[in-house]
Amino acid sequence: MPKRASPPKRLPTPAATGGFVVQVATARSEGDARAFLQAMQQKYPSVLGHYTAIFLRADVGGMAVYYRAWVGPFATVGEAQQVCSRLKAAGGQCIVQRTPAVWKHTVPAVTK
Repeated sequence: MPKRASPPKRLPTPAATGGFVVQVATARSEGDARAFLQAMQQKYPSVLGHYTAIFLRADVGGMAVYYRAWVGPFATVGEAQQVCSRLKAAGGQCIVQRTPAVWKHTVPAVTK
């Protein structure tokens, strides 16, 4: 009997709420963070093209303000790591972050 082909791997889908995000950029202005993420989505559309973009202002100890560009959120760390691994394999850079507690108090800027 011929062997059946295994079904294709499903890509992680963004969770409505989730505990993890994939950070792809940090910049000194929100505009720069948005531009960088947009460039990454165009360069790596098969990896980042269908995920929600999330931007969060981060005040680093009162010394500086940075804007973080994320995709997600993902329900599990494994799902976030899978996306980050695919991005790295394609030539990009990223880190997996736990969804910050600040989301309980503020709403990050989200775009599709």
